[in-house]
Amino acid sequence: MIKDPELLRMAVKAIEAEPERWNQEFWAKGAPPEDADLISVRMGSLRLNMRSLDTERCGTTMCLAGHVVNQAGIPMLTTLTAEDGNRSIAHCLDENGSARPISHVAGDLLGLTPKERSYLFGFMTDNIEEFKKVITQVTGVRFE
Repeated sequence: MIKDPELLRMAVKAIEAEPERWNQEFWAKGAPPEDADLISVRMGSLRLNMRSLDTERCGTTMCLAGHVVNQAGIPMLTTLTAEDGNRSIAHCLDENGSARPISHVAGDLLGLTPKERSYLFGFMTDNIEEFKKVITQVTGVRFE
């Protein structure tokens, strides 16, 4: 049983409301705002300067894990600049101020095992109805 079924439902509703912002191939893909300030974050033993991704920016897409993190209000991070254009983003800021993979933070929020996380976030499809069936099989969460 997952820890936060309502967060998962909110992420799926966001995908259904704006399917053009859903792409299972990338955790998140987009660019930072032009005036994004650098944030110093820890990633393991490293200290990196990163920028927050503007998830509302036109053209930003996210997979299910990205939508879960976004619905939870957790900032996604990039080392890119606005001039780099839309690129894949793979990290977000966790509760300790460290940069962690989006899939790990989303999995922790939902209470998924590593195996469930890998299967669910690695499942490639562009059919939301098919994907909802897979989500239900993995998590037990049902959708209306």
